[in-house]
Amino acid sequence: MDVVAWCASLIAIDSINPFRAQQQPDGTWQIDGNEAAILATCGAHLRSVGWVVREQDCGGGRKNLIAEKGRGEGVLVLYAHVDTVEVKDGWTYEQALTPHRGVRWVDGKQEEVLIGLGANDMKGGVAVLMRVAAQIQPQHIKLRLILGCDEEFWSLGSHVLCQDPSLWEDVIGVMVPEVGESAVQPVAGSCLVTLGRCGRCELVVDVPGTGGHGAEPYRDDRVSAISQAARLALWIEEKSRGYAPYFPFSGSAQAVRSSVLVTRIEGGMGALSIPERARLIVNRVLVPGENAQQACSQMEQWIEEALETGLLRHVERGGSLVRPHVSLRPRPTPPLLPYVVSPEDPFVRTVLAALETHCPVEWGMGVSVADENRFGGELHKPVVVLGPRGEEAHAPFEWVSIPSLLRLETLYLSAIAAIDQPSSVR
Repeated sequence: MDVVAWCASLIAIDSINPFRAQQQPDGTWQIDGNEAAILATCGAHLRSVGWVVREQDCGGGRKNLIAEKGRGEGVLVLYAHVDTVEVKDGWTYEQALTPHRGVRWVDGKQEEVLIGLGANDMKGGVAVLMRVAAQIQPQHIKLRLILGCDEEFWSLGSHVLCQDPSLWEDVIGVMVPEVGESAVQPVAGSCLVTLGRCGRCELVVDVPGTGGHGAEPYRDDRVSAISQAARLALWIEEKSRGYAPYFPFSGSAQAVRSSVLVTRIEGGMGALSIPERARLIVNRVLVPGENAQQACSQMEQWIEEALETGLLRHVERGGSLVRPHVSLRPRPTPPLLPYVVSPEDPFVRTVLAALETHCPVEWGMGVSVADENRFGGELHKPVVVLGPRGEEAHAPFEWVSIPSLLRLETLYLSAIAAIDQPSSVR
């Protein structure tokens, strides 16, 4: 099959993430998955073209697939996730899993595209890796092709991968055909290489109130937790505008910013009582140099400032002051850390030089998170994200450009050939 046929066949396989996770009484998590069928298809193909394939247990029946070829000293990791988001409102399950062709405007001209769930994020990328795997015969390096589970929910697969040091000891770099991002619009016709991503964590802010009878909200000693939470949400939004830009690349005007977004407010019983508890769920985007603990500390400082200025009222219960409490939202895997890779990194330079023989190359930093945050942020490996052109990821009628899929296959073969040289980047 060519890369387009591969992409269509993968779209037709249901690998929708069920987005179900439950914490057990012993503190462990059960995270449901749906990747078995697509991993079986890819695994059978990889075995048929000479790769040594094994599975890595991620718990709860979920697996990563790890395939290897070659015996060289350094290891190049090719990585993709195989799960997709759910079918969003606006199209049906049958439409989403029935790939079909269409036409879309790309860089000012019409191109033929393939439409279907996961076409862009990231079954197009997986299709490219399946094609590359059938053609490449490494001479000086080892190739490790990894297909991960659960990128769209908790990045479980990549977390489990990072817990096995033997997979990463000799890794010289990672290439990921994922949706690319940049803080600036790339020039038409260029290929966009993402060399970093912001990180992300979620905070929980528990906001107290006094309680009391709902018929007496005007009493000076009564404070509604919901009113406090609403004031705090607006305060957080205002403070978020004050973050300074972060410039990831020397000599470039490209910049990203930290941000804080309240994604949920809950509280009260809907009865005739002054709400005594409210809660904010807060999304925090992290730039390199920041982490989740620092995000918690900063939120506590903002709350202290809001209390000192009178924006938030002091709440007293039983003669004692009670304050809003900040914590990290419980999750089964660690938060995703930010990272950035220098264009001057030897591995990156080798890849960029190979790509530039085919087309203009631009690089950028993404504001969204993905599995590569684990490889770049936790393991500090050089990561190059180079994916196909497409749009409508996480939306109805997601599509990927067919010409970009064909070009991406050529680009990956060229980059791997450049790396597969005696001591090229080692």
